[in-house]
Amino acid sequence: MERRQYDISSWGKHALHPKPSKQAVDFIFVMDLLNFSFWHERSLKKRFTVDFKGQHTGYWSLVASMQRGLSLGYRIDDPQYYSEMSEQDFDKIFATASPEHEEIPMRSKRIQMLHTAGKILVRDWNSSFTNVVTKANGSAKQLMHLVLQSFGELFDDSLEYQGEKLQFQKRLQILVADLWGCFQGTDYGYFSDIDSITMFADYRVPQALLAIGLISYSPELEQRLKEDELYHSTIGEPNENQKHMIPRGHQFEIEIRSASIYSVDLLVKEMCKKKKVNAIMADFYLWDLAKEQNTSMSHLPIHLTRSIYY
Repeated sequence: MERRQYDISSWGKHALHPKPSKQAVDFIFVMDLLNFSFWHERSLKKRFTVDFKGQHTGYWSLVASMQRGLSLGYRIDDPQYYSEMSEQDFDKIFATASPEHEEIPMRSKRIQMLHTAGKILVRDWNSSFTNVVTKANGSAKQLMHLVLQSFGELFDDSLEYQGEKLQFQKRLQILVADLWGCFQGTDYGYFSDIDSITMFADYRVPQALLAIGLISYSPELEQRLKEDELYHSTIGEPNENQKHMIPRGHQFEIEIRSASIYSVDLLVKEMCKKKKVNAIMADFYLWDLAKEQNTSMSHLPIHLTRSIYY
């Protein structure tokens, strides 16, 4: 991170990310409402791909689709529009590169979530997420509380495990982090308690943590991921039956995500002995690292859970 001068300004250096503005707040809300489940069930060459200022897959296919939609006059950042968005408009905004490529995963669920979230913003927040952020009064915790209170299961990434409720809140926390990154910790991105945010427990960052040796998998888990068809290679053609996955709430899913949060917390504490850093920056760096070194990490297993939460 130090060699690459990786800091809060790195977020805005991605060409597809929005520039700071009131409109950007509403753009980021939709971006993180839909920021989930981009892994493919077919080969890498046929996965959901978007053509807009280059070809994009994964998370960047979402951002590229939204930016392309705006450029074509579709107000994907306006709750009044997307609360009643037609399926035809959705398919134009999130059009895949060719008929050979699969459509965006969980298409119907995403449309439903846009309709529900848009209606809530129109009804309760004067048609803008900026009003939610303003009411949070510079507190990340308060903003997350308000989002959970208003949008409920659209964001509530919590699970029961051995009699306790665990709060992962991946998309909820990354919503705060993206505002912080976009506005460089000022204006709509100022949060006095920003360091209370943990890493964002998904399926990509654990792979990076495996690669650098911060976490390891038990022989039982590794065997299940690789041999019981729960491991889905990021390159090559999967076999017909290679669509099994770890169900949401399974012990393996919970433990992988929990270990990721804990290990990044330990990493951040160690890094802070030399330079101030937080879990957001560590996560952003590890995620970018995993994407950049996708091919060299392809031998490392990724757990797959089809879910709206990551």
